[in-house]
Amino acid sequence: MNNYTLEDFTKQFNVAKEQLSNVCEGRYSYINNYKYILLFTERASNVLGRCRKITDNTFYIYLNKLYADSVCESDINNVIMHELCHSIKGGMCHTGEWKKAVNLVNNIYGYNISRTTKTNEYTEVRNELNPYKYEVYCTNCGKTYKYRKMCKTVKTIAHTDNNSYYCTNCNKRHTLKVRDLTNNKEICTSI
Repeated sequence: MNNYTLEDFTKQFNVAKEQLSNVCEGRYSYINNYKYILLFTERASNVLGRCRKITDNTFYIYLNKLYADSVCESDINNVIMHELCHSIKGGMCHTGEWKKAVNLVNNIYGYNISRTTKTNEYTEVRNELNPYKYEVYCTNCGKTYKYRKMCKTVKTIAHTDNNSYYCTNCNKRHTLKVRDLTNNKEICTSI
């Protein structure tokens, strides 16, 4: 949905809220008394949405703007309902009440909500805007691990001979190296 707006987000959110509050003869109708603040996040990250509890009855619901601009309406609906289900009592984790609510809305309304989601269109856009910059690779088996930033793991492997890191594929220590993908040069070895 190119140029997805806060108005679009609000409309879809209100439909999802009505659906969730009507599930199982109003099982979650108490969410109608909650206050929801809808916000976009502009980061090109793997996080498609987020529910953040502010008080017992106030929640921030975030939606990744880049994701919303690059996928279809049903994909956005799934993310919105996923986050809305986190606001139910006992629903902040991907287990218990959240899982029950998700199973109900999936069965009753035909959503396709899961704990995590991958979509090809968004992945391509995200990788173009926020490409991988570092690659850790094993000289023994060839397994690669890609990173978007110089995180603690990449830094430690590249700049020390710390043997606490090992290839999770072949279980060998001292075989990991780091390559800077922006200029295709090896940074240093972990030996």
